[in-house]
Amino acid sequence: GTTIPAGYDAARDALLADERPGDVVVLPWGVYRAFDWNARRSSLDPAPRLLPRSSVVDDRLVVARPDRGEVVVAGEDPRAAVVTTALEQGRPLVDVLPGLGVRFVLIESGTPGAPPAAVLAGLEPVTAGPGATVLGVPGAVAPAAGPAPWRVAVVALGDAAAVLLLL
Repeated sequence: GTTIPAGYDAARDALLADERPGDVVVLPWGVYRAFDWNARRSSLDPAPRLLPRSSVVDDRLVVARPDRGEVVVAGEDPRAAVVTTALEQGRPLVDVLPGLGVRFVLIESGTPGAPPAAVLAGLEPVTAGPGATVLGVPGAVAPAAGPAPWRVAVVALGDAAAVLLLL
């Protein structure tokens, strides 16, 4: 069986214990993972389902083309677009996350794509693995802009339809 590393439990506990509002950015930036603890099988990132706060993740869709190229379809979360730009520019996330309503960064280890130290500069250690580490955004954080109610309803309906198909 697959055992999720204890760092995820520590991350969840720390996020529950901190009563201040704020969401979580999950790194490495990408929605699919291949973890050491999951026999390197490609899987959807488990963090958004394991954490007790809303997660900001890379919501872009990369589609392979017949000529072996790729097409990247833009995501819908404007906060994710800001994080994408900051990461592409190598900017410290501490400069952009407070304005996005993000208080924490979860870094998953044992999967390709470790974030460069420059983008993590200024973030403060909260928990330290194994498997998942939480860094905190110092200072004040804007109120988190959660998903629009219609988006929550669409996702819930989609999940219900998927369950019905499985049954």
